[in-house]
Amino acid sequence: MELAERVEGMHVLLEADLVTIAQRTPVTLREIGARTCLVTGRNLPPLDARVLLDRGRLKAFGHVSWSDGNHAEIRFEDHIDGAMLAELLPFVPPKPKPAARCYRPGFHAQLSADEAFLLEQMRRRGDLPQLG
Repeated sequence: MELAERVEGMHVLLEADLVTIAQRTPVTLREIGARTCLVTGRNLPPLDARVLLDRGRLKAFGHVSWSDGNHAEIRFEDHIDGAMLAELLPFVPPKPKPAARCYRPGFHAQLSADEAFLLEQMRRRGDLPQLG
């Protein structure tokens, strides 16, 4: 499955611009896929208006397929390829693996007098398992 198909309807929260012949309108990109995107903003272009979605290297022509107050869906004239959609995703560095601990805390600690006494008693009774 191509990346563009997998990210259809991918939820994002990105700033972009909708450009028409008359104006440039800042919008928030809420959802984007290879064929459509959902934007929110003020003074959005009217229904069926031809627009250019401008977000960094992404420049896609389309038209307003529906509008409801401050929300609109843009249907792109050409599909956006998966590589371009992947560039919209923020880079999240992988979490570093925790450093392996090759010791047990307290394992090398000195025994208290009571612990030494109990250890000696266990040795005399043969309660300690044989190691080695």
